Amino acid sequence: MRFGVLGPLLADTETADTDGGAVVEVTEPKVRLLLAALLVYPGRPVSVDRLVDLLWPAGPPRTAGNALQSKVSQLRRALGDRSLVLHGSGGYRLDAGRCHRDADEFDEAIRHASRTRDTDRRLACLDAALGLWRGDAFEEWDDPWFAGERTRLDELRVVATEDWLEARIAAEDPRTLVAELSELVARHPLRPRIRVLHMRALAASGLRAEALASFRAHRDALADATGLDPDPSLVALHESLLRDQVATPHPGRIPAPVTPLVGRERAVQTAVTALRDGRLVTLTGIGGVGKTRLAVEVAHTLATNRTLAVCFVELEQLAPPSDRHPSERVAEAVLAALGVTDHPSMPPLPTATPVPAVDRLDAALTNREILLVLDNCEHVVDPTGVLTARLLRAHPALRVLATSRQPLALAGERILPVDPLELPQPGDDPAGSPAVRLFVDRVASTLPEFSLHPRNSDSIAQICRRLDGIPLALELVAPRVRVLGVPGLLDRLDDRLQPAATLTDLPPRQRTLHSMIDWSFSLLTAAERAVLRRLAVFAGGFTAAAARSVCSAPDVPEDAVTDLLARLVDRSLVVADVHRDGPARYRLLATVAEFCAAHLEAENELDRVTSRHSRYFTALAERAAPELEGPEQARLLAVLDEEYANLRAVAERPGNPESLRMVEALRWYWVLRGRYTEACRLLRSVVATTADDPARQTGTELWHNGFEILAGTSSPPLPGDLDDVGSVSGRTLWFLAFAAYAVVAMDTARAFVDRAIPALESAGDRWGLAAALCVRAQLRLGSDEADGGRSDAETSMAVFTDLGDAWGRAQAAYPLAILAEAAGDYPEAMRLHQQGYRGARELGLWHPASDRLCGMARIALLEHDVERSLALHRDALAVADEHGYEGGRVSATIGLGLTLRRMHRLDEAEEPLRVMLDWGLSRDFLPVTTLMYAELGFAAELRGDTGAAHDLHRRGLEAARRLGDVRAIALAHEGLAGVELADGHAVAAARLLGEAHALRLSVGLPLPPGERGDVARIESGARAMLGDEEFTTRFTAEVE
Repeated sequence: MRFGVLGPLLADTETADTDGGAVVEVTEPKVRLLLAALLVYPGRPVSVDRLVDLLWPAGPPRTAGNALQSKVSQLRRALGDRSLVLHGSGGYRLDAGRCHRDADEFDEAIRHASRTRDTDRRLACLDAALGLWRGDAFEEWDDPWFAGERTRLDELRVVATEDWLEARIAAEDPRTLVAELSELVARHPLRPRIRVLHMRALAASGLRAEALASFRAHRDALADATGLDPDPSLVALHESLLRDQVATPHPGRIPAPVTPLVGRERAVQTAVTALRDGRLVTLTGIGGVGKTRLAVEVAHTLATNRTLAVCFVELEQLAPPSDRHPSERVAEAVLAALGVTDHPSMPPLPTATPVPAVDRLDAALTNREILLVLDNCEHVVDPTGVLTARLLRAHPALRVLATSRQPLALAGERILPVDPLELPQPGDDPAGSPAVRLFVDRVASTLPEFSLHPRNSDSIAQICRRLDGIPLALELVAPRVRVLGVPGLLDRLDDRLQPAATLTDLPPRQRTLHSMIDWSFSLLTAAERAVLRRLAVFAGGFTAAAARSVCSAPDVPEDAVTDLLARLVDRSLVVADVHRDGPARYRLLATVAEFCAAHLEAENELDRVTSRHSRYFTALAERAAPELEGPEQARLLAVLDEEYANLRAVAERPGNPESLRMVEALRWYWVLRGRYTEACRLLRSVVATTADDPARQTGTELWHNGFEILAGTSSPPLPGDLDDVGSVSGRTLWFLAFAAYAVVAMDTARAFVDRAIPALESAGDRWGLAAALCVRAQLRLGSDEADGGRSDAETSMAVFTDLGDAWGRAQAAYPLAILAEAAGDYPEAMRLHQQGYRGARELGLWHPASDRLCGMARIALLEHDVERSLALHRDALAVADEHGYEGGRVSATIGLGLTLRRMHRLDEAEEPLRVMLDWGLSRDFLPVTTLMYAELGFAAELRGDTGAAHDLHRRGLEAARRLGDVRAIALAHEGLAGVELADGHAVAAARLLGEAHALRLSVGLPLPPGERGDVARIESGARAMLGDEEFTTRFTAEVE
């Protein structure tokens, strides 16, 4: 009998090692309580007196012993076996040998996890242990009798959860765990280990400021509750964060291994050592020998040890090069794996041609210590080699691990051949052979009772020798043992390994693998063969739903495909990747996919299956497109991200009638994901297909133009340019305004948005209108239309909130935050920036996330919380660097310089301020140039170098006059006032401060309190030298 106490009380006849069983109903309250009491310590007797007190807390009945015997009899009848409840001198007890609790299974699972070193197996044990919990232990009763065991189990549950999360941080991208850990920290605010995990996940996600805030929250809660100081492990982590010494995450998700790695321990260590000693390692070998699996293990080892950040780049689905710039496609694949997207171009605008992907990759890797794993390079080996050589020359901290059937042929390349698994030698114990161990492990996955023993060891050794120890060949034949047995399999191999006439030109080991794939294919049913060959049309994997739609036909009904797919997984012909938070995805190994593609073409099915593939994924994209504007936005972005290789394959397919629909459906997805260059290329490829529909052609051309604007390869058109091309939709006009605003073409953006709003109102397009109002609200900031901007932003926020659009809420939060800052309401501004940041982060929109971090940092600086401002600016810079966002780098670097100067860390401030001055001068971007001259001037003045300070502020004044920005001119005057005061000229200082104040008043923008630090310092010094009366006279003379 099995009992569940980790939640509501359950009883059934299922034991821990069987499937199925009958639920036992125990419904009478006192009988349930009696059973629960006996389950607290199964096998230990509970006295009659204790049970009576427990069942009748208000007082026992007159015949308490008889009443208890009656309840025991009822329990025995409910359980269906009187002998399960035993009676003795000590009282009543359960037969411990025949009663099993889920709590005992939980205990055993966590003990097993603690003894397991393999991260994946440990995770599996902890998953199983935590999965046993259905609620709280003994949750139906609060009697003290249950308190001890409940407390013990609750503590073990929390520790197991900590172990589980720690293992997941080691195995996964830490960014995916931040939400779970934040929730856990809220439930257990005083547990130091949970707090350490929370801080590590935040820091590894580039959120250093939030990690520091987590520490402060723990320290304060602990002091309030206990008066104690934080645990030393927390203090050490906090100090590491302050010194900026916590490792950053691996940006590209490393594939999760489906099965344990067998027999490659030495190879893993060799590759790890080679990557520590050198910078380019290539794993070479035939298809199916396990290069990818070995690379995955090496990547996990380095990521787990925090040795290197790791980015795994899968090149298998990349088309062979066919143009003049083949390295571009490889670079695009690396950028995608790094999470680096296009971003609105910075001034000057535009550039003549798109910034090449190779150049963007160069910028993204600058100053990053990272390992790129380039998997399956053989079909793009030449462009991969060209790109790798360039990157290694340019980035000394970069390391590359490649897998390929041939080397990259580069100087300094360390080639590590991946040989088949070691075979048993005559006279040796077969159990010591990695090939034998792999074969036995894979057979046991389908036959749990299977093991190596003296009666089958010789035959198994012969099988491994016949298959040359090739891992994929061993995995393909292992499931056949279930049908043929070991001797039968060995007999069949003799026939199957005779070389076919068509294979004699292949090397022997490749012939072996091809023969095994061919044999596995021949043993399938006709329906299984049909499904398998049709799966070759997918790019980058697929779901069961996609397989049902694409692979079904008159010969294979749709409802049969799932079972057929499962059987192909069992035969190791299809790989199943089970996701923790989503449906399983499936894929073909490269060698199997090549075989299946050839059979698909031979059966004349390629066109028909390709067409079904195009229709299925076009429909998926079209269903998702409107939902990207509502509450399902995050989920559908994840779906489209997962399926993007398939979606792109449809869009790129020559002559495909679905390509135009696919491109139109993906337009907003490309905006959200920053895929501007790819959008330009694919929109351009379909324009010709719209020739018979002028309105559609105009819309396609204008969206293409909008993406060119965002990519910086085209100037925004003027609204007048559209007058002769007929009607343009409000959405298209809004998109052009959005693009123009993003590249700081304010006049053009305003002209477009003013045309878009009435068109959207007329069309009843609520989402489009909210988006357009948000753009107009931002355009109205800092002008005499601020009240109208507030109204626009509030309306936009209300509509986006009603629609459930997280992107829209994040967008609308920005102008509202700026308005709150201008009004001096810094707490509200911080709340709005935080809201925008959370929305952007949840959607994986890292460019706006970096911008909102900068906004939070600015508010912290205005509130004089310089330590927080510094941490937030560093977080913003880390996010911008990781995702190749130049605008974010600019804002964060400026913010770092400003913050360091206000902390009087003048030497440290000099570097970012000089970098940004050079940046502004190189682009003639005066808003940045004027501010940097001012900041460097103040720093020079504070160091006592008044000559340098005067020169810098004079240069700033000249640039400000060229810009025509009254506030920048005022700032230069304030800087010059500081120089005059330092030189002892207090009268001149007072006059210059008065001039600056008058300039600010002339545009209705007096200096906010949070930015008055330098002015207050200079004014205080001038007053001290002149006296209040004379200072006021000199100052007000300029104001009047």
